[in-house]
Amino acid sequence: MTLNPRRAEDPTVAVALVVIAVLTVAALVVAPIVLDAANKDVWDLVIKVAGAAVVLIGSYFAARTLKQSRADQRDARILTAIGLVGNEHPEVRIGALLALGELAKNTGGPGRDDYLAAIRATVQAVADSPMPDGASAAPKQVAAHVVSGLPTH
Repeated sequence: MTLNPRRAEDPTVAVALVVIAVLTVAALVVAPIVLDAANKDVWDLVIKVAGAAVVLIGSYFAARTLKQSRADQRDARILTAIGLVGNEHPEVRIGALLALGELAKNTGGPGRDDYLAAIRATVQAVADSPMPDGASAAPKQVAAHVVSGLPTH
């Protein structure tokens, strides 16, 4: 399973951010030389452009961090639910199976097929596993129900 695959356009975005930073520095250094240094309007424009560049760069990295945090949280939820499927208490197993079913329905983006394959294999293993003597059949029935409701792709 591929956890949090990197987007292909990340290098392009990084190059664009470097270009914006270089142009901002150039504007701060070249503007006083080329333009009238005493003109307050010119300095206001340079400061506004530099501020806008800083805001854009900051917004990009904030969005990227938020996206990564959400992906990390999704990974943790899936791994926790998979771990709870093996619990000895049938109630916990049922809850984990239902949680995996919901996570499968709500998982999107890059790596979705890998997540669905892992969830499907885990839930199918419970549905196909033999029941120990005296064990509740409920987890097996819930697993069969969850497998039937899993997205195909």
